[in-house]
Amino acid sequence: MNTNDLPAHLSGMLDANARGPALPRADDSLATKILAHKDALNQEMMGENYIDPNDYKPDVHDSRGDVNKARKEVARKTQPAPKKVEPKKAKSVKKALKPAPKREKKMEDLDAVMKKAEQHIQDETPEQEPQEQKTVDDFIRERAIAILAARGTEDPEAALATLKQKHGSIYLTLFSEEELYIYTSVKRSKWKQIQGYITQLQENNSKEGRALEEELTRTLVRNCLVYPALNNADKAEAFFQNAPAGVIDSLYTAVQQVSYFWTPQQVMSQTIRI
Repeated sequence: MNTNDLPAHLSGMLDANARGPALPRADDSLATKILAHKDALNQEMMGENYIDPNDYKPDVHDSRGDVNKARKEVARKTQPAPKKVEPKKAKSVKKALKPAPKREKKMEDLDAVMKKAEQHIQDETPEQEPQEQKTVDDFIRERAIAILAARGTEDPEAALATLKQKHGSIYLTLFSEEELYIYTSVKRSKWKQIQGYITQLQENNSKEGRALEEELTRTLVRNCLVYPALNNADKAEAFFQNAPAGVIDSLYTAVQQVSYFWTPQQVMSQTIRI
């Protein structure tokens, strides 16, 4: 840049050997005096506590270091210590599935205690003879014997044995604790006689429809009932008139069942193939 081209008041500020304008320089003598009296000025301001930075050593006692140390100690004591959180150890699958030996030992001890307790109870319990369990048949038989005895039969057991010997098989039915009936099955020959009697009534037109069915029911029950015995017509008529309404039909059905008047389904339910 040619300084000759600049105005007169700016050309003096440029240094021909420099790239930019020349800055004004401070008085070198004044700066030297300030730097020379710097340490003396600091010592005058600090007084006796002044320490030359060049003369400071770590082992020399410094009250400012004690203050900083005391502040740190107070801060350490007043602030709560952070809790240490230890990460939980992950259990391995094999360890989790593996049964604990102590638990097995406890279970074994419990089993041993239970066995000892059972053995102790068995040793102290007196031996009792096994009691025979009564069935429904036993109950009906015992109740029938009691009813016969209450009605004047001297030897109910002997009376039942006599009826069984006479009729082959006998059947006992209890409708209540006091309502006892003893009957037998109808034989094939007797059934044919009853059918002939019913056919004769039908041919003579003496009875029809429901009346004919009622006569069949009465005839079958009268011929198969052995207790109470219907020895004569008057006694039989009194029984049919005074018995509970459903007893006659129920006895008719029972005689048919013990005489094997079964439905096809009943027969097949008792049938097997070999």
